[in-house]
Amino acid sequence: MSNNLNSNGYPEEMAEDIDLQRAERIKKAILGKFTYERMEELSGINIGTLKRIANAQRDAKISELEKIAEITQTDIFELIFGSSSSDIYDSSKRFFETRSKDAAQAAHFIIYNLRTLDDEDILCLGRVSNALQTATTSRKWDELFGKKKG
Repeated sequence: MSNNLNSNGYPEEMAEDIDLQRAERIKKAILGKFTYERMEELSGINIGTLKRIANAQRDAKISELEKIAEITQTDIFELIFGSSSSDIYDSSKRFFETRSKDAAQAAHFIIYNLRTLDDEDILCLGRVSNALQTATTSRKWDELFGKKKG
């Protein structure tokens, strides 16, 4: 693998592999049930856009992935990551330290969407995350040692 990074900071080969694999999953989901023309009618997504997404010429937006997943009755996590939401939840329970499937899914969406944000936005999210973590730690500390709020 080369050291060349794409505009999102990922090694070019890795980004291309991920995009090609995702595009192939999207293409299979669409063409496994419909034509591009029918998918356009059902989803409202332009046929040219659908074909560019399926041929890895353009990455799909989350809103487009949601429509494609709903219409093709495919788990959105299967389209995005190549694993169903239950597989992702099972494999990420320990990583995210959550018992909530919704929280694990939200964490994956956050990670997936980080690549589209500007540096300033990522830094802001880092500060918000730190503040939330500090508040959670403080609350847990209070619960652990029985400090009464008042």
